[in-house]
Parts: sequence; structure tokens; C-alpha cells
Amino acid sequence: MMQNKIIGLIGGSGTGKSLFSSVAKDMGYTVIDGDEISHTVLQTVAKEELVKTFGEEILNADGTVSRKTVGKIVFADSDKLKTLNKIMHKYIEAEIEKRITDKCIIDAAVLHQTPTFKKCTKVVAVVADKEVRLKRIMARDNLDEKTALDRINSQLSNDEYKNLADIVIENNGTEEQFTNKARECLESL
Repeated sequence: MMQNKIIGLIGGSGTGKSLFSSVAKDMGYTVIDGDEISHTVLQTVAKEELVKTFGEEILNADGTVSRKTVGKIVFADSDKLKTLNKIMHKYIEAEIEKRITDKCIIDAAVLHQTPTFKKCTKVVAVVADKEVRLKRIMARDNLDEKTALDRINSQLSNDEYKNLADIVIENNGTEEQFTNKARECLESL
């Protein structure tokens, strides 16, 4: 059994990474949620830089950053997505580093683009068919089909995630089926 279990969890939006993380948490892993960290960073340390870069129109009436507005801007333009990532990653990376333990899951969509990726003892990719992901994203985030497709198309393909991973889990079935696959995967580590 490995001493350190720093598991990198990668995969596109709507594949089921959050469900995998939930199973891991139940099994005693510390879960470092890149999305949660990203949401906090967006509203705090990165906010001023984002407004300077993308303009006041990204702000809600209450002064918070509108994730939906930022998403529409960046998922339709790869250069703007790169700019957003450049701003956000330095803050997200610093926060992830603070939270790493000897038995943790790091769930971060672009983990492979960070120095933390090299610290992972194993990398698990969760993949699902595009049509399945599209339905999940539209339902989960209340998005129209074009916006959800823009999000999917701005991310790596299943094959690209598979090439980065030590272990690949497909999630095209039921929640129960995937929960069982996730548990088996984690028990095997």
C-alpha cells in the first residue's frame, strides 16, 4: 500500500467527478475541490484583476462576479479562456497546495496544467459520452444547449483525458453503477 495517496481527478464538465469525490470522502479521503476553490478565488483575490480584464459587465448588481457571464465570455473564445485561466490558476494553485494531505483527491478540471499534477501518485480520469454530458450540464446548471456545448467543446476530449490518466472510469450509466465503479477504483489504489 502506498504511503502517500495524492489522487488527481480529471475529466470534463458533466462526467461525474463530483460523485467520485463524494465516494472518496465517504472512504476517508480529503477532497480538494478545485471548483469550490475557484468560486472563492473568483469573488475574492482574483476579482479586481478580472474586472480590469473583462470589464464591469461581469459584475452582478450586488458587486459579485457573475460566473454565468464570465462563462459565456470565455467558453465561446479560447483566447479569453486562456486569459481567465492565467489569472485564476496562480490563486487556485496556492490554495490547493495549502490543502494537500497524505490521503487526498484533487478534483480540478485543468489539474494537468498545474505543477501540482506532478505530485499526484495516481491520476484518475472520469469520462462520459458527449450527449450524456450535455444533458447533465443543461439540467445541473440550467443552461441552454449552445452554452453547454461551448463548455464541453472548450475542454479536452475524452481521449486527451485518458492519455493523461493512470486509470480511466466511464460514467454513461446510472448513479449507482458509477458509485460502485468509483468505490472499486478507490479500493484498488
